[in-house]
Amino acid sequence: MSEHAGQPTHTHTHADANRGCCGDSPAAQEREARARRLGAATAIAALAVAVLGVVIGGWVGATLVLLVAGGIATTLLSSWSRLSLNERLMRVAVVLLLVALALVRAIPR
Repeated sequence: MSEHAGQPTHTHTHADANRGCCGDSPAAQEREARARRLGAATAIAALAVAVLGVVIGGWVGATLVLLVAGGIATTLLSSWSRLSLNERLMRVAVVLLLVALALVRAIPR
């Protein structure tokens, strides 16, 4: 800060004081935190539905597992361009594993 006619000169505005780390406003930080919580809740719900599908078995269980596989495949396709090769391969492997699991549960020996 420099003195100009007895008054300190500030280079930031009042709006800058409301910003958090990395220039995000508190509202933006709250939205990001909500998105993280929603993502975690969605993952837990998908895992619960897949486990329920495995436990139930038969066509109903297979349908539940396939719903989870379809959801993962949808997010894979929508984020394909932003994923690295390893991330793509892991997600494709998970989708294929879920489809195979659904087939095994739908068509028992």
